[in-house]
Amino acid sequence: MFAALLVPAILACATTFTRAGETTIGVTLNGTIGTHSEAVGGSATLPLIPVPIFRIEHREGRFSLFLEGLPPIGPIGYVNPAPGTASGTKIGMLDGALRYALPSRRAWIGMGETVINQTTTYAPILASFPAGSYTVNLVADGVDASRVVGARYEIGANLLTRGSQRLDLSVAASPSMHARLAQTGTVSSSSDEPGFVPRTTIRFTTTAETASLVDAHAGWSVIRGRSTFSAGLRYLNYAAKFDDGTEADRNRVLLPFVGWSTKL
Repeated sequence: MFAALLVPAILACATTFTRAGETTIGVTLNGTIGTHSEAVGGSATLPLIPVPIFRIEHREGRFSLFLEGLPPIGPIGYVNPAPGTASGTKIGMLDGALRYALPSRRAWIGMGETVINQTTTYAPILASFPAGSYTVNLVADGVDASRVVGARYEIGANLLTRGSQRLDLSVAASPSMHARLAQTGTVSSSSDEPGFVPRTTIRFTTTAETASLVDAHAGWSVIRGRSTFSAGLRYLNYAAKFDDGTEADRNRVLLPFVGWSTKL
């Protein structure tokens, strides 16, 4: 659903915005370096994989409308998951903001929204116990899914301009994000007892959670005609907790990136 909405939205915006002002579309390819942790199961190292983030921006005077999205990727597996702990996550992200350039034109502020879709799978737990002269086997696993939404506040600045080259820095924060975490678990039983009927029980619960996100971005870019080539670093620090204060999950990710964009 995320991808189905994002692509038409970008195409529709691009078609409309090219009639006035200045519209830029582009993509960055980001490497993932970081960790994922939960209150139960400890911390796991994320694998290094290429992650595409698509973006579009339209400028009218001092105002600009910015939208970027990470289509759902994954599940991204974790290193050596223990039984019952997170073993992989599928994640998608969409954020956008209305930005305003300050009088100097070298700094801007913005306000918008951040949406994070996340589905985490858990490594199965296997258990066996005697039942008379027979053995009963149990397999339990689970999936957590959430859509976390919150207001986004941004500030950015052009630190250096030299000919066709420039250095930019921005920091965004979504300090109060909210979600309902849907938890689905299954327990399957089997036995070597003659006539035993295998059974599967499904458990479904929802839990409220709150989260915060810090998104920092530093990039060096070079303009060549209508195209801009860029490289830099992006840092994401995401923390979520349940209403009772316990940690839901924590992600700290450093994203070195290269990018390309073009004016329409």
